Amino acid sequence: MVTAVARFVPSSLLVDALMVEDDGITIRAVSDAARARCPLCGERADRVHSRVLRILADLPRASVVGHLRVQVRKFFCDNPGCPRRIFSERLSDVALPHARRTVASASRRAAYCSRP
Repeated sequence: MVTAVARFVPSSLLVDALMVEDDGITIRAVSDAARARCPLCGERADRVHSRVLRILADLPRASVVGHLRVQVRKFFCDNPGCPRRIFSERLSDVALPHARRTVASASRRAAYCSRP
């Protein structure tokens, strides 16, 4: 069942679980990247500081509300010249930094709201 759901999630994420709840469907996923690049200096990082959970609103599927729960890692930037010591891995094909909606959901909403 989880592999069938994987087609709704970008290839950069691994689907961990599918949860059907009262408020809709939640897809739980994790990043499959071994490393991340610091958003300031571009240095590759592989030392994990911690993990956080991002909950993103996704497009409805068959009129059922969708949520994406992604476990995101925080990394240490080991570049001594970089002012950023800790950063979160970016999910550029899923959501913008600090966004509460997936890219697909945000673009659909923007298109809908910009109609005359």
